[in-house]
Amino acid sequence: RSVFGLRNMQGYSSKTNLIGTLKSKDFISSESFSITYDGPITLKGGTNPILAEGEIVFGGYNSDKSTNKMETFPVDDNTQFTALKSVSLKSSSSASSSLATVSVSGETVLDSGTTTALIIPGLSSIINLIDATDGIWKCSAYEDYVVNLDFGSDILEIPLNNMAGQYGDDCYMFFSDADIGVNIIGQFVMTNIISYWDYDTSVVGIEPLNEYGSWVGSTTTSKSS
Repeated sequence: RSVFGLRNMQGYSSKTNLIGTLKSKDFISSESFSITYDGPITLKGGTNPILAEGEIVFGGYNSDKSTNKMETFPVDDNTQFTALKSVSLKSSSSASSSLATVSVSGETVLDSGTTTALIIPGLSSIINLIDATDGIWKCSAYEDYVVNLDFGSDILEIPLNNMAGQYGDDCYMFFSDADIGVNIIGQFVMTNIISYWDYDTSVVGIEPLNEYGSWVGSTTTSKSS
């Protein structure tokens, strides 16, 4: 088992640790990498139903991709963190209150290998507020809705439709109410952020992409990596 096939998790052989090898050969200065997608996923027909493109940076992240703030959170040896406290649905960014809030406990991982947005116990209280038929809603009916992910120090806000697979005006749901032992922030959230892992300092980083997400109440800053 490995993280994107790049760095093995605790308890597994380190022989194929690509990130560690790159650092040991002085190709990179830190055992770190990042993934940045080119925005929300558009569903396609035919033999390639999902199109997700972007870049992987070894040894850091591309600070030119966004002018937002990179927030980092401590992780364990399996890149799991406990910073995510709740997920909320709002009818708009300016709405004074949430339509529903789901408390989150336990460990969470960023997982680009999971073709979903969120897998969290209790998420049905949000799912049931979306007027979807067979998991599909009209994007135009929810264009103002946002999802807030509360990490304690800051709240990540992403438009609801950006967490869906879009095909014309149809938005396909990728939320799941399930307890699988760890909370999942998957590909359909990660397309809206820069995802960063630094194993030298044992942190995971999240930075919203300018066009697709924001930190609510945080100050936009420039930074380098």
